Amino acid sequence: MVIIGDLNAKVGAANKSDVNGAHDIGERNERGEKLVEFCKEHNLVIGNTLFKQHPRRIYTWINKKSD
Repeated sequence: MVIIGDLNAKVGAANKSDVNGAHDIGERNERGEKLVEFCKEHNLVIGNTLFKQHPRRIYTWINKKSD
């Protein structure tokens, strides 16, 4: 099973668990927590975090708006 979508979820590099690896950016946000819980409930893994990738391949969008 493959689930694809732009979930705006950050699972966090420091939050390695049984469903995600250590290769992510940022800190876990609320959407990331929901994604991890969903994966745990359905015995899935977050494949994008299992392998080291070039930083520009980890995310799809950056907010360049300055405050």
